[in-house]
Amino acid sequence: MPRAYPFTVGYEAYFEQAKLVFHESSTADGNIEASLTSYTSEGQVDIPLIPNNPYEKSLRHALQCLQNGTDSTLSLQHALKSLEMASMLTDQLTALMHT
Repeated sequence: MPRAYPFTVGYEAYFEQAKLVFHESSTADGNIEASLTSYTSEGQVDIPLIPNNPYEKSLRHALQCLQNGTDSTLSLQHALKSLEMASMLTDQLTALMHT
C-alpha cells in the first residue's frame, strides 16, 4: 500500500439480535480514530469510545513486563510458541486454499 494509506483494522461481531462493527485507523498526524457501532432492529447506535492509542499501551505494557519480569505469560518462550503456532496455522490454511 502507498505510504499515505492509513493502517486500518476492524471487526464485525454477529449476534442473534444485533451486530457490532468496530473500525480503527491511523490518521496522517499519527493519531488513532476508532468507532464502535451497534445495529439492531431498533436502529443504529454509535457507542462512544475513550480515545487512546492501543498500540502504544500494548507496547508499554509488554516492555514493563519484560523489564520487571512481572508477567510470566510474556516471555520469549511464549512468543516463540505463538510464532510456531501461527506458522502451523498459516501452513494449514494455505493447504486448504489449494485443495
